[in-house]
Amino acid sequence: MKRDQKMASKCTVFWIVEDDLEDTPLCTCPNCKGFLPRNFPFGKQFQCRRCGAVLETLPSLVEEMGLDPETEGDPDMEFGGRICFVPGYAVKIETEKFPRPPRDRKHFTDRWARGDRFSRRVWRDKKGEFINLAGERLEITDKRILEIHSRF
Repeated sequence: MKRDQKMASKCTVFWIVEDDLEDTPLCTCPNCKGFLPRNFPFGKQFQCRRCGAVLETLPSLVEEMGLDPETEGDPDMEFGGRICFVPGYAVKIETEKFPRPPRDRKHFTDRWARGDRFSRRVWRDKKGEFINLAGERLEITDKRILEIHSRF
């Protein structure tokens, strides 16, 4: 009994609403709780792109227990089931490590840049100091920046 409870805790429930795939809520990975794509395979193993865990779709508990889905299950669901974490010894697919894009870490400074009709905070990252103006990165040496001062 404890083993069944432990394996059930490594599963998330999914369902697909009839006729409206776009309104179906996104499913989450039972390992990292990240969102899975809407087009994951049914009845096969697949890999989570966020954490790399191998997952498998299984029928819902109502179908496994032999209960009548019309009386025990939700009649609005066309198809539903569980997405479960697959332990290492049961993996049948070839896994790959998905590359993650490097994060651009930026830090704010106590300086502000002032120009004609704008005042923006100065940020610092690996490439140097800059400001963001209407989604554009402006280096501190740009001609549109008239003066740089400290607020404090």
